[in-house]
Amino acid sequence: MARNYLKKDLGEGYYLQYWEKSNGIGGYHPVGMNLYKEDVLINEITDKWGYFLEFPGTLPGSWKSKLAGGFEEAMNFVFSAGKMEEGRFRLGWMVQPDGRYYADEDGFGEEPDEEIWLYAYVSKEGRFLTDFAENVEEL
Repeated sequence: MARNYLKKDLGEGYYLQYWEKSNGIGGYHPVGMNLYKEDVLINEITDKWGYFLEFPGTLPGSWKSKLAGGFEEAMNFVFSAGKMEEGRFRLGWMVQPDGRYYADEDGFGEEPDEEIWLYAYVSKEGRFLTDFAENVEEL
């Protein structure tokens, strides 16, 4: 099956390559995420379902009490990535969208959920340097 790969430029010749797949709840999420440098594969970050291959863990925080459902070590929603600086980049992972995500155009189905993002640093070798944390300052 042919896939339309997407790229997130990290600078210094590095980029994340992935494709998007339905998350089963009305949106898409990145899967098959890999770190490349100048078209050479450095390391695989997630599998074809969006699960982290070398999940580093999470730091405790108030985010856990805000979870509306279960917790999975997978990218089920969107992500963000900073620029490569000092041999690392910051990876942001939306663990839970805000409750409007589930609403239709009339607002039906909206939940009281709070948006939750966790962040970790990843090395230029594609290895996690930190656990995921709610606040970048904790890293």
